[in-house]
Amino acid sequence: MPSKPSPNQKRLSLVLTLIVGALVLYLLSYAYYGVAPLTSSPGAGEITYEYSYDTAVPSREIETPGSRSAPEKGADHQLMIKSAGVEITVRDLDESKSKVREYAKEVGGIVENLRDVGKDKDRAVILSIRVPSSSFDSTVKKIKDLGVDVLSTSEDSSDITRTYIDLEARLKSQKALEEQLLSILTKATTVEDTLAVQEHLSRVRTEIESLQSQIDYYASQVSMSTITVSMSTSSETVGVLGDAWRPVGVFREALASLVFVLKGLGSLVIWVGVFSPVLLLGYWLTNRVLRRK
Repeated sequence: MPSKPSPNQKRLSLVLTLIVGALVLYLLSYAYYGVAPLTSSPGAGEITYEYSYDTAVPSREIETPGSRSAPEKGADHQLMIKSAGVEITVRDLDESKSKVREYAKEVGGIVENLRDVGKDKDRAVILSIRVPSSSFDSTVKKIKDLGVDVLSTSEDSSDITRTYIDLEARLKSQKALEEQLLSILTKATTVEDTLAVQEHLSRVRTEIESLQSQIDYYASQVSMSTITVSMSTSSETVGVLGDAWRPVGVFREALASLVFVLKGLGSLVIWVGVFSPVLLLGYWLTNRVLRRK
């Protein structure tokens, strides 16, 4: 006849049952949800950024790549692609943003894109403008003078003279080949010859279009330089009291947290209730084993 389990055996049985039950509960919930049943609220800790893009039209007409004359080049003239980055602090973000736009329009440039993120003292404005290369240095200087502090600056120049000349030489060669093929096409007497010449002519024209596209791209990059401006609020203008206190918002956040905790506790009670047969069965089996021992 099996002996009655001692108090220590009962406590051990209960602990083992709880551990096994909790493990089973966790594994089943992980298999179903991919996470434990109690998790943080969706979207907690995420930061949302809003982006806006400025499509301002320049104050005077700018030549398009198709109508733009080829950049001047020669032994004493290099074709350079210039870009710059300027990070500054300002007293008024809205006023400084408008001034940077004005600087671009004054020289016939454009505002390529604009991002305005954050709020109050954490707000930042990032603009990317394109200005004629001849006005690149003066525009960068104006932007630096606009800031209370210049936190960082960077400038980059790429010499594409050799690449540009090579593309033009290849384009000239392909155009000459196109003229030869057109001349041959007019003299073709058979269908086979005509189709063969037309196929070759199609490949040549595709190559011409590709080369012309690359030349136009480089021409636009040489004639218009990019300046990226990052602006934040200067510490000189930050208020002593900091951000405004919104008690209603704080109350709503606290209430939402309370509701989330209550939902979690309710979910836990439901899970325990659903799996209570498993826990009771484990407790009974453990007692049986300990009694036999």
